[in-house]
Amino acid sequence: MNIRPAMSVSARLTDARHMVMPMGVPSADDLRSISPTTPCLCPQDHLEPVLADHLELLGGELLFGTEVVTLDQDVEGVTVTLRDRRAGRVRTRRASYVVAADGARSSIRTGLGLRMEGPDNLGAYVGTLFRADLWDAVGDRRYGIYRIEAPPAAGVLVPTSTGDRWVYGRVWHPELGEQLSDYTPQRSTTLLRAAAGIPDLQPEILAVQSFEFAAQVVDRYREGRVCLVGDAAHRMTPRGGMGMNTSILDGHNLGWKLAWLLRGWAGEALLDSYEAERRPVGTHNTLRSMGESEKSTAEGVANDLGVTYSSAVILGEAVSSPPDEGFRQSAQPGGRPPHAWVDLDGRQQSTLDLAGARLTLLIGAAGDSWSTAASTMPFPLVALRSGRDFDDPTGCFHEVHGISPSGAVLVRPDGHVAWRNTTSNPAPHTSLRSAVADSVGLS
Repeated sequence: MNIRPAMSVSARLTDARHMVMPMGVPSADDLRSISPTTPCLCPQDHLEPVLADHLELLGGELLFGTEVVTLDQDVEGVTVTLRDRRAGRVRTRRASYVVAADGARSSIRTGLGLRMEGPDNLGAYVGTLFRADLWDAVGDRRYGIYRIEAPPAAGVLVPTSTGDRWVYGRVWHPELGEQLSDYTPQRSTTLLRAAAGIPDLQPEILAVQSFEFAAQVVDRYREGRVCLVGDAAHRMTPRGGMGMNTSILDGHNLGWKLAWLLRGWAGEALLDSYEAERRPVGTHNTLRSMGESEKSTAEGVANDLGVTYSSAVILGEAVSSPPDEGFRQSAQPGGRPPHAWVDLDGRQQSTLDLAGARLTLLIGAAGDSWSTAASTMPFPLVALRSGRDFDDPTGCFHEVHGISPSGAVLVRPDGHVAWRNTTSNPAPHTSLRSAVADSVGLS
């Protein structure tokens, strides 16, 4: 099923007269120049099982229905008391660090005395999850979201699968005495019929729940050995669809830093950089989610791809710039390196996929001295030189990375550039060793 990543605005779902508004997703042609992949409109409950399966493959343990009762830090680690809410069993775990990913009502955040800054009363809404065959009714007008404007059923309809499952969201007024119990299956059916413009619609009501819009950011992303990620660190409105992407990128930034620190490959300054790099992004996206949806969605993809970090472990030219307009590829330190097609081991691959769990040094075709220097580094470092380790069939590798054939770019495991030397260097070994040490907080 071909669902366009755009929003349809009409009086009722089935009205032929409608307006189409962008959701911030570039066209397929635009995407080919900046990414090897395409966007995916993926429901959260479809993604989470995939992530859970991957975590278990990595040896992780999932404890459902479990809450944090107490958390105590000392100079060597963190002691956490957990309670199984179904069985009532209490257990204690010891860890070097804790990642607080316990959502918008984070009990860990509250226990640490951290404050949320910003408004938490930007609107109250009720959402109805239901099944109904609406695709035949809309015909070829298939979009990621439908805004319904005709009273009394004004709201939004969002497909949550390629099948017949949808969510209907609308403003409600608990301050005037309205309650969830008022949304009986009969009333929900009446509203859905009005929103869809189908008088005899027979929806299957699956669930009804309330939610509030907020735009808040925690005052600190780290407190000692506890780091906050996702909704525990920032609460955004759904406008622009930035919440999950911002949260995933929090984890991507933090994960490799904790891993390297625990393995002895990095210094404490690397973990300090988590807040320096991610809090400005969380603040920017949270503020942006307060704006009009049309503006917010139009900026969404540019912000996900175009963030440039600035911290003590980003070296050289870095300038912090969560962008408000467009996305331009660059290997500027702090940013995401450019996408270009190369040939590696007999298959086509994006330069974005050359970076892995180690630091990756991408070297120009005439950068023999960088290759030699990299081979002597006492760090987990992979060196890949154009023309030797991979081929550049389009001939654009040097240009898009902003280096001469004798230059090099150091890419972190999270896919951001830590350092760049645009040309040759009279002391490549010293220069590279210093850059690597600085980029992992060991200077």
